[in-house]
Amino acid sequence: MKLLRLKPEVYEYYRTKVKGNKDISYDQACKKLTRNVQCATELEPRNDFEKEIGNKAYLYGNLFIVVRKGRVVYLKNHSKLKSKHGWYFDAKKYITLSNELGIVS
Repeated sequence: MKLLRLKPEVYEYYRTKVKGNKDISYDQACKKLTRNVQCATELEPRNDFEKEIGNKAYLYGNLFIVVRKGRVVYLKNHSKLKSKHGWYFDAKKYITLSNELGIVS
């Protein structure tokens, strides 16, 4: 499975704003966000421009993730988000992907 890459500011945001990732390496962050996108709900593009430039938006729990051409270009942790927009946690898929990607707990 090809890993997603992260913009430097996305990596820094992930380390500082997503609980439990303060000391995570870039490689592990790529693996975790790749897994999260695979387990996420894909959202419809908000407009034609986003569709045209190839943005794909995902919701994984409280994380809003935008991917363009194999790279996470935007990440937002909505820690107080009440609605999950149809997302549900698939524990079996999560564990399988974690093992495949060699994610360190």
